[in-house]
Amino acid sequence: MSLKITTLFVCTFLLRVCTSASTAILQEETQARGQSDFQWLDFHRGSVEWAKIHLAFRQELEPDVPNNINGGVVAYRYKYIYRVGVFKTAALVVIGHRETEGAKGGDYFSAFNYEMRTGSKSAIEDADFLWEWKFVKLAQFQPSVTPDVTFRYVSCTECEEQTFVASFQYDPAKNRWGLRKWGRDKGLLVGETPEPDDEVISFGCLHKISDWNADGFDDVAVWCKEVSKDGKGRTKIDSSTTVYSFKDGHFTNKTLTGSEEIMVHAELCRESTGSYLCRNRKN
Repeated sequence: MSLKITTLFVCTFLLRVCTSASTAILQEETQARGQSDFQWLDFHRGSVEWAKIHLAFRQELEPDVPNNINGGVVAYRYKYIYRVGVFKTAALVVIGHRETEGAKGGDYFSAFNYEMRTGSKSAIEDADFLWEWKFVKLAQFQPSVTPDVTFRYVSCTECEEQTFVASFQYDPAKNRWGLRKWGRDKGLLVGETPEPDDEVISFGCLHKISDWNADGFDDVAVWCKEVSKDGKGRTKIDSSTTVYSFKDGHFTNKTLTGSEEIMVHAELCRESTGSYLCRNRKN
């Protein structure tokens, strides 16, 4: 075999080896990304993992026992696993509490960490009583390996309730979920039901999580508007629009005016056409 043919054969062989190695590495990286992406477990498609978690939380799912101590407490006799989100081996488990299975509304929710590999579990701090918990979206507030799990909850039921937006964030150092702090609070106030007032004609708020300042990360826009009458019967309108962004390790807020405010109002009303804030909107 001539030197030229031998050299060609060797080069072709090495090219195939390198190509195969590169393909294998790419497949491994793709597979690793797929395994580490955040995902919601499905009761049907993830039945094995779901059953494992259900067994691990059997104590937390036991119904309350009614008692008459100090006038008695509300007994929640129906408890259920509402959501399970997993990133790597860290599972975020949200458990619902209801007075009876057939009761309409009034549920509160508690959140827990569950380590899929070791089976260890723990309650998430300040996330034991979240009334009417509702998932909003996966949001990227800052550079992180996985987005926050954002949600809404209310302060109470059958009262002048306040509505909050909050989120669970993943801690890569501890491989666990925690409640993100919004300043001193565990959530951002985005709406409330004011106490009855003869002077207030209407009050409402709209909010949305989106990349409002086009920096590649999510922010929260909140628009609240109150229409009232003063002592002389004249109509008074108070309207404010604020965007909350995560910068330098904490959330900052910016009050919008002018064209920025008009743009945010238009976007909020695009999804909330039925809100009184959006009827005959001028700003």
